[in-house]
Amino acid sequence: MRVLFLPHGRRHKYFLELLRQARETAGWEISVVCEDNAREAYDGIVASENHIYALPDFTAAVDDADSVKSARLIAGCEQASGIPVNRLVLASERDIGRAFGLPAYHWPLRQVARRALADNTFPRRVVHAQFAFMDGVIRSANPDLILTGNFASPHHTAAAMIAAHRGIPALSGRSSKIFTDRTFWTRDIAMLNTDAEARYRANAKTGRPVSAMAREMIDTFRNKPATVGYIARYWKSGDAETWLSRHRFFVELLVTRIAHKVRRRTGAPRPVLPVVAEYYRTRHLASRQRKFFSRPAPDDLAKRKYVYLPFHKEPELAINFQAPSFHNQYETAAQISAALPHDTTLIVREHRLNRGRRPTRYYRALAALPNVILADPFDDQFKYIRHAEVIVTDNGSSGWEGLLLGRRVITLARTFYDPPGIGVTATSIADLPRLLLEALGGGTPPDPDSADRRLGWLIDAEFESTTGEDDAGHAESIRMINAHVDAHEKAGTAR
Repeated sequence: MRVLFLPHGRRHKYFLELLRQARETAGWEISVVCEDNAREAYDGIVASENHIYALPDFTAAVDDADSVKSARLIAGCEQASGIPVNRLVLASERDIGRAFGLPAYHWPLRQVARRALADNTFPRRVVHAQFAFMDGVIRSANPDLILTGNFASPHHTAAAMIAAHRGIPALSGRSSKIFTDRTFWTRDIAMLNTDAEARYRANAKTGRPVSAMAREMIDTFRNKPATVGYIARYWKSGDAETWLSRHRFFVELLVTRIAHKVRRRTGAPRPVLPVVAEYYRTRHLASRQRKFFSRPAPDDLAKRKYVYLPFHKEPELAINFQAPSFHNQYETAAQISAALPHDTTLIVREHRLNRGRRPTRYYRALAALPNVILADPFDDQFKYIRHAEVIVTDNGSSGWEGLLLGRRVITLARTFYDPPGIGVTATSIADLPRLLLEALGGGTPPDPDSADRRLGWLIDAEFESTTGEDDAGHAESIRMINAHVDAHEKAGTAR
């Protein structure tokens, strides 16, 4: 089987081991799209140098793309995938899509972002270059499967859209948000675990008993709630960063840029000075902006009637790609504030990774919204969840944690915890006032035994549709991936 792999930085080691095993045991012929200076990582994985496609500097290639040809390709891809191409621009909020996040946060204003802000046709031309490149790669590699860790990076999105247009299966391997160190595989463009959804429906239809493992997970979480492992590790690594380790990283960036220039590599390495400037600006702003945040005591929260809105970090695929209608989190908070009954407060908890990255005017405007309290991003999130009358989230994991703790949850987009049907989904922002009034007015709460049974079915479905991340898990992942390809081919034959 010919496989085209698009790397995903945070899980790079996992995918390298998986690809090695797939080549050795399943005979995969692997091609890779990667940064020019990352070629060495794929020694022993790709058959030859011809199977490595170096990412170009798309911003330098904007005038080389055949705009008429790429426009026809893009139009076909939009219809086949159901995704408008400007989703790539929004997903690129750090650079070509910088205008989308301009009022919301600081980000190193690299030359690319400056060009995009100075000329709003520039992002469209970059997208044309991305599609032209990925189409050329796919034609050359002629893959039976496109494999990646996410569909949200811009050229990854282009590849997934082209795959939908060409009838090629595209699979994303994602970390489970229920289990630590387990992976699921999905063809869903929003990267939700559709296999778990199907297994949940089967469990519910047969009334299958919930496993002891699932019941224990629910009980353990209620006694001592904890963030899922891969997110906790991500936070821990950030907390462990020191002044010295960060400056060592700056030196590594500089060395990489020098080596890139000396070796005349393709692509655009990360600039150093904007990253250094961001580091010091973040530290300065984090100190200045402390005055906007509070840490209410649990007893105070227990006495207060409030709606809880946890923010995502920005930019992030969970909002920019999976819930683009809610990427402006200030506007989401304003809409909820405007929908509150007179005796209710909205507690907005900032994400810890946004600390020091927003302009002060952003917090000043947020704190001025009627009946809004800003919670310290480093305070314990579970005390806010435990005492909330209602949790509102677009698709965040706080909604899942709220369901486990027996809270009312309103979601604004598709989530991995939709199948139990315990929470309520607002089909539009206009539904919020009615849904909040209904939820805050009391009503009949879900039967606890029924809710626990449905939560347990989803936990069991998630476990059965995920694999471990050791050698045995890799073997099971390869089997699952092959099954996805077979299902895609059968569906195509049936059509």
